[in-house]
Amino acid sequence: MDEKLLQAIQRDAGTNTDDGNGPALLGLTRGSTAGEGGGGNQYGLDATGDFDLADIESSHLLALQQRLTDEPEAVLAEARALWDAELTEPQLRDALEKTRAYIEQPDAATDALRSFQAFERTVGLPGSFGFEGYPDPRIPISPMETKFETAADAVGYVTSFVGAKLANAFKPKAPFPRHSAAKPFVYDYPAAPATIGILADFGNGLAHSRFIAKHLRATKLDHLLYLGDVYYCGTSSEFAKFVAPEMEQFLIGDVVGGKSVNVLMLNSNHEMYSKGYSYFSYMQYRLAKGKPQVQEGSYFALRFGAGIQLIAIDTDYHGAGRLRDAEQVEWLRDRLAEGRARGMFNVLASANEPYAYGKAGTTKLFDDLRPYLPSVDLWLWGNTHYCGLFDSTNELPVASCLGHGGYPYKLSEYGLDKNLYLAPCPATPLFLETRSRYDGTDLRKDLGNNGYAVMTLDPVNRRVQLEYRDWMKRLRYRATIGKGADGRSSVLRGEEFIGS
Repeated sequence: MDEKLLQAIQRDAGTNTDDGNGPALLGLTRGSTAGEGGGGNQYGLDATGDFDLADIESSHLLALQQRLTDEPEAVLAEARALWDAELTEPQLRDALEKTRAYIEQPDAATDALRSFQAFERTVGLPGSFGFEGYPDPRIPISPMETKFETAADAVGYVTSFVGAKLANAFKPKAPFPRHSAAKPFVYDYPAAPATIGILADFGNGLAHSRFIAKHLRATKLDHLLYLGDVYYCGTSSEFAKFVAPEMEQFLIGDVVGGKSVNVLMLNSNHEMYSKGYSYFSYMQYRLAKGKPQVQEGSYFALRFGAGIQLIAIDTDYHGAGRLRDAEQVEWLRDRLAEGRARGMFNVLASANEPYAYGKAGTTKLFDDLRPYLPSVDLWLWGNTHYCGLFDSTNELPVASCLGHGGYPYKLSEYGLDKNLYLAPCPATPLFLETRSRYDGTDLRKDLGNNGYAVMTLDPVNRRVQLEYRDWMKRLRYRATIGKGADGRSSVLRGEEFIGS
């Protein structure tokens, strides 16, 4: 691939950087390895699953276009796993054709891309815009930036998709750590109140993601739970650029309160495009920091006395959005059964979802977990790009999607711009984030509001409180979840905050 076109695709014009002036290296550079352009070696990242974007040729796009014609369902499913669950076949065809044209006519494509990127930088925020922690010269905001957007960044997703396939089609996955009698992946804490920050689909280096990390560092936390996804493909340089610098301050205690925070991260589909090498090596880096870091595998359980148990599972290593590994299933079954026997409130966390707002059906992951759901009181997930809290049903516990931590999603993708609370869904929505990202301005009203949650545990009363905040730290919803008179979990109290 032409070097200038490569740089234009990577948007080396100064976005997504600490100072707003350096190159935005995505880990998809010529000869990219851990430590080049992203400080991978600084964080102990394994570059085995990385790839070189410069290796992509027009013939690779032609071959993929032909395969899309021969096997449309299979190719579309693969592209959706990396890109967007709502990606359509016409969108994919258009993106492949556009990317091939770019590679075949690099000079014209480079000029067009850089012209558009220059336009993006001409629009700023109104002078009246503000929130806690803004402005921050280390986090410049370009409201018209389209990096990582489903359609506008089609070339970025296509090249990443093709690059990952070329590099890793026949490469084995990173070794999968398993629990044992000596290492049960179960960690015990006192039956005292604890606070957990929760975010998902965060790893892209965009301004709203970085402000979320900043707000969480200003919140007194005991644990930080990241539900997965580092864009585009979870390479070592993407981890080193987008994730590790934001997490480092939690690890070393450069946060409010001055104490290190236990950082927990789930494996997801984007991490597996690099075969999990960066994900698992970064886990070992964190573990080597010593206490309070505890995570030894991509599934684990935190027990808070005999009151609350947080159980996290890996739903991508053994199949995208599935739980079919017999040993992990047995481990989960035992954790849930033990929790029920002790009268604990069981919280389940996964990268993937059992259902999505706007769709009537459930997923294969729901089918995998169906026998064990009567023992789950609250289920948290990311991956689908919106935020919602859902009531329990006869088959499902209280649940929440938190996939709005970084991905630049559009409100229309899940019908959040119309028919609010009336779209098909297996469970009744109690809260949906329906604001736009720059709410209160006329900018990008199509984009959904990004955000995170803070979960406070009350092990004595076996209850949890969820506070939903947006990327500007505004409180959007607060819910108290516990056992009702019938012994089933329910939202005991809920309040939406309109003007916070």
